[in-house]
Amino acid sequence: MNRAVTIEATKSKRGMVMRIENDALGAVEIPDGVWWGPQTERSRHNFAVGPLMPLPVIRALIEIKRAAATVHGRDGSLPTTIADSIVQVASGLLTFNDHDLRAQFPLRVYQTGSGTQTNMNVNEVIAHQASQAAGTTVLANDHVNQGQSSNDTFPTAMHMAAYAAMGRLINVVQHTLSTLKTQEQLYRHTVKLGRTHLQDATPITFGQEVSGWRATLEQDVHS
Repeated sequence: MNRAVTIEATKSKRGMVMRIENDALGAVEIPDGVWWGPQTERSRHNFAVGPLMPLPVIRALIEIKRAAATVHGRDGSLPTTIADSIVQVASGLLTFNDHDLRAQFPLRVYQTGSGTQTNMNVNEVIAHQASQAAGTTVLANDHVNQGQSSNDTFPTAMHMAAYAAMGRLINVVQHTLSTLKTQEQLYRHTVKLGRTHLQDATPITFGQEVSGWRATLEQDVHS
């Protein structure tokens, strides 16, 4: 759904300054000053439950939009001015600290479809700023989201966010493995009952039991 240019400023019942934007579903009041558009605003009200969408996923989606605009600008499927403005805005957003980035990405993890609203939240924010940078209207769907589907972008963003987090996780697991190796040696002569389906089984040492935990984690790290 194409994002329309702001057509009117008004005030809400609570005295907030609002702007009105239109898309194929109709007019939506949006707090003036925010960068998102009508699809984000609808989701913000209709799915106001659950934790906020993790920022690593947001950052990954921004990187995807930047990469797509780079390719589309290079192959001529987007006008150079628009492609360059999208790349410029996306690059700028990736420098934001978490607090400033969160201010423009207010949606929750519980939403319809395959992360469609968050995909459009990113599209709308970039389009809003890119329109100013380009000096022409940049559309969230036709330009920023060109050639993309949330069925593709959202799983990709989740993999990118998980990959970035994997390094930190592996460091923690390596520390845990070092601790388990120490415990394995410390208790290598301490005999205990084995357990099979919560019943007593063949006696083993506690060190042997710990070795099983260690081996499982080592396999996970190397796989």
